[in-house]
Amino acid sequence: MRGAYTDEPELRSEKALCDGVLEEIKCILHALKLGGKVINYVILKEFGLDVAIFIKMPERFLFKCIELKVYKPSSGRIGVGNQRGEGRQIDILLLNADELALLDVFCGWILADSSRETGTSRYVFCTNSDVREHIMGQVQRGKQNNISPRIFDKTKLLTWDGLSIELEKFLTSWPKPAVS
Repeated sequence: MRGAYTDEPELRSEKALCDGVLEEIKCILHALKLGGKVINYVILKEFGLDVAIFIKMPERFLFKCIELKVYKPSSGRIGVGNQRGEGRQIDILLLNADELALLDVFCGWILADSSRETGTSRYVFCTNSDVREHIMGQVQRGKQNNISPRIFDKTKLLTWDGLSIELEKFLTSWPKPAVS
């Protein structure tokens, strides 16, 4: 099993997490390109969500988005959207279950717990459905929406190395259509 390509970032801010994840994604895709599994790729910041990735593989094109959040215990919450309950994150989390399940294929969330030590399991890679399940109360417009920090206790935690492996799986996955 391989390790991460980059050093784990210090979790001082979401920007630090974003920069670290972006660098890891670039390294993952570069390695896949060298191995012939990826032909080309484009990574865009703040393209709807924090990161958008367009990937050309030998037999298909992929589009993936990732939203990034850092939990700081001093705030006691992980904010989603703005204080008025607006933003792309809220638009996604208000979708019905079938629509949310469709987006789960294309959009993932990386949550990081800054209270845990570097080198330990402190990352969650989850779906939109997972995030909605852990919203405090209900997702609503007109109010601040927050992810409960309990998500770190109820979801599989990953090290930076483990997160890198999950990122590669997510970036290269394409689900088979369900048979009707």
